[in-house]
Amino acid sequence: MQALLARLVPRWRPHPGQLAFLKSKSKFKVLACGRRWGKTDACAVDIVLALARGSPTRHLILAPTIDQARILFERVVEFLEPLSGKKELEVRRGAHPWLTYRDHHLMARSGHLPRALRGHTATHIVVDE
Repeated sequence: MQALLARLVPRWRPHPGQLAFLKSKSKFKVLACGRRWGKTDACAVDIVLALARGSPTRHLILAPTIDQARILFERVVEFLEPLSGKKELEVRRGAHPWLTYRDHHLMARSGHLPRALRGHTATHIVVDE
């Protein structure tokens, strides 16, 4: 984790609260903080760290609207692009954005229609807002 965080430093440097969140090994993590704390950045880096692990994983960003989910998705892309090779990362932006990084998959979805989430599996879910 430290090596990856060091590579992100030109773009982002975590404050102590964000670092504690990222280091936590808890199965469920909740951020209940005020405005401008950096929740989106901390969650984006948490996803990037998960994408850097060895075994293939499936990640889901879930928010009340697709516009809200896209904010976190785009931040993940911003952090991931400089860390990856051209053939390692494929990003699709559209009605339902998704990306593949090596053998990992990330998609962003809106939760306003629960039936639209049927059939999707994930090893890591981030619920925003």
